[in-house]
Amino acid sequence: MAVNSDSIYGTTGSPFTAEPSWGKFTRKSGKLYAHVFSWPGNGTLQIPLVANPINRVYLLSNPTASLPYSVSGGTINVSVPADAPDANDSVVVVEVAGMPAVVADGVYQLVCARSGKALDNGNTATAGSQVMQWAGNGGTPEGGTRRVPPSAAAAHRPGTNPPPTAAGPPGPCASTR
Repeated sequence: MAVNSDSIYGTTGSPFTAEPSWGKFTRKSGKLYAHVFSWPGNGTLQIPLVANPINRVYLLSNPTASLPYSVSGGTINVSVPADAPDANDSVVVVEVAGMPAVVADGVYQLVCARSGKALDNGNTATAGSQVMQWAGNGGTPEGGTRRVPPSAAAAHRPGTNPPPTAAGPPGPCASTR
């Protein structure tokens, strides 16, 4: 219990709507804890992707050694040792910026990182929808109508500039690429 106390005390429940077959999640600001009750036999633990940037991944029982990981298809693939550090509850920590959060599939928060202005009046848009950048007080639109291509919207994460636009003049949040 002493080894895993950081993953229990002061945490809240999982950010995901369902728990994985191998265990449970807890979280607190800066950390997503994967409580693994059934250690993966193939050497890879698959964790659903969070919206936050990932700083590093490690075992709570050995916080000085980072675990290799990759991200693909909405999953964080963590390379884990062959043997579980704890037969009952081995905890893998995904260290992130902020409180671990999940953006619902296909719905994206579009907020300009530079101005903080919402890019549509509901502050969300589905892939392929039209969005308009509004002034912070709901005033005059700036930058014209944007079409968010599904492929670009799928790559967008909160806290970053919005995806490249397919139409409309460049505005203060247009891609600089």
